[in-house]
Amino acid sequence: MQSSSFRLVWAIVTLVLLGALALVVRLAWVNNPTTAALPATPSPTATITATLPAQPLTAIATVAPSPVRSPIAMGNVQRISAAGFAFRPPLGYTVEIVETGAILRNDEGAGFDAALLLSSAAPDAFPPNMRGAVDALAEKAVEAYEAELGSARTPTPTLAIDGVDGVVVELETGDIAGQVLIMEPAPGRFFTMLGAASVEQWPQLVPVFDAIAASVSFFAPVVSPTTPMQPPPMQTSLPARVTPTALATAASTLPGQPQPAAGAWRSYTNANYANAVVASLNTIWVATDGGVAAWNKNSGTYTQYTTLNGLTANRITDVVNCPLRGFGIVFGSGAGLQIFDLQLSAWRALNSSNSGMSFDDVAVIHCDSERRHLVVGYKQHGVDILDANTGVWRYVGQNDGLQNNLVEALAVVGNREALWVSSGLGISVLTDDGQAAFYDEATSALETNQIRRMVVDEAGAVWLGAQDALYRFADDRWTIYDQRSVLASSFPGGAINGLALDGEGGLWVGSSRGEICHFDPVRVQCRAFYRGEPGMVAGELTSLTLGADGALYYTTAGGGVSMFAGGRWRSFVIPDEPLLGNEIHSLTQDEDGNVWIATERGIQAINPATGGAVRQFTRDESSLSSSTKEVLHASPEGGIWFGALGVSYFNGFSWTSYTIAEGLAGSLVQAIATDSQGRTWFGTESGLSIWNGSTFFNLTRENGLPSDNIIALRADGDTMWISAAGGGLFRFEKNQILLFSAENSELPAGVISALAVAGDGGLLVGHSRGLARFHDGEVTPVDELTGVVVNTIATTADGEIWVGSNGDGVYYFDGAHWGAPPGNVAFPARQITNILVDVNGSVWVGARTGGLLRYDP
Repeated sequence: MQSSSFRLVWAIVTLVLLGALALVVRLAWVNNPTTAALPATPSPTATITATLPAQPLTAIATVAPSPVRSPIAMGNVQRISAAGFAFRPPLGYTVEIVETGAILRNDEGAGFDAALLLSSAAPDAFPPNMRGAVDALAEKAVEAYEAELGSARTPTPTLAIDGVDGVVVELETGDIAGQVLIMEPAPGRFFTMLGAASVEQWPQLVPVFDAIAASVSFFAPVVSPTTPMQPPPMQTSLPARVTPTALATAASTLPGQPQPAAGAWRSYTNANYANAVVASLNTIWVATDGGVAAWNKNSGTYTQYTTLNGLTANRITDVVNCPLRGFGIVFGSGAGLQIFDLQLSAWRALNSSNSGMSFDDVAVIHCDSERRHLVVGYKQHGVDILDANTGVWRYVGQNDGLQNNLVEALAVVGNREALWVSSGLGISVLTDDGQAAFYDEATSALETNQIRRMVVDEAGAVWLGAQDALYRFADDRWTIYDQRSVLASSFPGGAINGLALDGEGGLWVGSSRGEICHFDPVRVQCRAFYRGEPGMVAGELTSLTLGADGALYYTTAGGGVSMFAGGRWRSFVIPDEPLLGNEIHSLTQDEDGNVWIATERGIQAINPATGGAVRQFTRDESSLSSSTKEVLHASPEGGIWFGALGVSYFNGFSWTSYTIAEGLAGSLVQAIATDSQGRTWFGTESGLSIWNGSTFFNLTRENGLPSDNIIALRADGDTMWISAAGGGLFRFEKNQILLFSAENSELPAGVISALAVAGDGGLLVGHSRGLARFHDGEVTPVDELTGVVVNTIATTADGEIWVGSNGDGVYYFDGAHWGAPPGNVAFPARQITNILVDVNGSVWVGARTGGLLRYDP
């Protein structure tokens, strides 16, 4: 828990910054209720009496910042686009973006409580008579400060930053000192910066405050368009309007942006996580983890396509321009091929259910329009080859000579004279005369089996990209190029994720570090080498291609796309994407109504009213752990619990973490719930932990718990329902744990993975074989979901039931019948991880890949 001085700092924040500080800072202190020991009672058969005593516990305290040293070393520029200002944080400080402001904290631990905040407010945040009156606003701030704390202030000096005059108010009370900087960089738009600490430690923070203030610059706020513009008409790119639907054969031409399949649905993704790119005429088509992005490379406008606009899945793995009959711009996904027909301006799906394709998990595509074939590599199921002359698909798998059926990259030599397939475990080569060969670390010159990219040049030589090295195979000989052998120039380091032939004997090589080389195999050096040039987007480089127009394109994981043409680089980045990542691990809603989302890239909170992020904590910028199983839970006290490897609690300002060293039963937290007494329950792989605000009490096999691996929890009044992997269903009530299993009840066998309370008080039990209703000791299976693997369940106040499956999408009960969800939409992926019904009745559906959808009734 923070000190009393820290509480005063945040009281100052609330009072002094008034409307100018457009962020809400609130500490949700953990209550520490006195939990009396629960009385022991006789234990009947299959019943355990559990007494929950208090236990001493010392939490992992948040380390205070280290003393500031001079001179102040500053980090990279941070832009708050929506607020219209930028600044440089000192090295060692983390930056948390909160709406139109930023909170700075010292990572190194400084031994004192301190606050540094920057914010900007739009003109409509103030009455007209306050505009142009910085001095008046400063007086109002002082009045509010003095009214609450009875403090005195020193004279108000003026200060100029980035050509803008401002006022600095120095504040001091009994144990708190600080400064408030107030400026008006544009009419009616106020900028505010606060620094505060204890009186003793404030002098150490002053140089930091001054250094940050000196780094501030202002610009016009960037307002993200609510409806991205459509690329221009079809003769140059796309029609002015497209209304695509899955499996459509035509699309109407209307002005504006493609509309969702149902107006009540909204998609949340991040399309800056790009996997492949191709250019066609004036349009740059990008395959991303958050759908398809189509950029007009002249105007810089873009259109986003998701499952609400015609896609059958949002995670797009590859893209090629394939002008074969019936094709066009072809995208690969976990739901087969998704094709944008340039002639019809329509989306069409091709998969194992409506074509000769053998599977749907498309990882990579190769199209040769001259030789009229299309090759599709599946992530786990080998390769399909379409002969466009005959329309016949031919399957190639492990039984046909592949070492295994995993496909990460492929290449075709000539007119299918040889097929090269990389599985990540080595290279399989199948020739047209039925011969097969396999190359790996043990049988070739390869120093790794992880081959990420392959291309074939006009002479038939195969080029392979790996970690820190480029390989060439020709005439049964291997040649390696890396930083050791290419001595005449720089050579990319990291994973070679991009290869593109230049048509003149050279090769473009791109690495995960964002280093790009125009390689000359004859001179064995890079003709040109690019890294961090203006216009080159940052982030891990994921692919590289050369367009028919001669322009070079590369994609990144999070940074969007860059194009090199005419001797300069240009970036194509979608501003203010709503999600940090596209894999939804968990959802919850806090007492302020914000929806918290855990993704593979971090944790964030979204304001449902605006759709914008109000909090975010990235993996790189925080100490939060991660695992394959993550869970969020809103505490009744107002904070947020995050379970992964250990558990962390966010109190509105900082995180405090607990592990097995502090008393947690296991290292992997898989479920969290709060009971009617305010205690927080944690299900781990090694038992149950119950937290009363200051201590843990653990239930494990050692003290009678039937099974340790707890995977689901659901509070229902004074009852806590508990499920374990392979251990049935437990009910904790009146200090007793009662076990229900297939042996002593009609509960179905299998792993119970999800629990929810129905409107009539019954318990909905989701398991590996379907869904059942458990009420008054009776079990009623839901026949419509027989055989469905249930991942998550949510119920509404109107008696609706939403069920997310592990591969069959979403099942919906309207109160009378089971059927398709409203709007009959396609969800981001078939594997649904979380469903949340918020306080307004909106339904949030998160998927394993491709982001999430929100339904507003």
